[in-house]
Amino acid sequence: MLQKDAELHTLLENSGTTPSKIMMEKIQKRRHPKGLQQDQLPLISFYKSAGGRGENYLDYWSIFNFDIYTRENVDVALRIADRITTLFDDEYQSLTQGGLLKGQYITGSDHDTDLENTYKYSIQIGITIGME
Repeated sequence: MLQKDAELHTLLENSGTTPSKIMMEKIQKRRHPKGLQQDQLPLISFYKSAGGRGENYLDYWSIFNFDIYTRENVDVALRIADRITTLFDDEYQSLTQGGLLKGQYITGSDHDTDLENTYKYSIQIGITIGME
């Protein structure tokens, strides 16, 4: 979903013609981004926290963390966070295997990072998956 969003491509400084391998480096499914360097920014790293069963055995919920790194650009980080929130908050997505995914914005805040001249902002999205 993230890699296919045109607005997110623009915010990540991708014209849409950048090969998908480069976009995979800018949107990483991991807690600690691989090869995090200034020339890769802006960058999104996302990962799942522990979750559990919902009210019945067909529902599963979890919190997904999205860490956004920019070159000291607070505005871009917040715009990326807003776009991710728009894509997931109170939205239902059909899953290819059957079932539905529903997102809910939980919180967002800035964080310290060891990378010099880098701003880090994180948001949390609650995801519930319901099987049909």
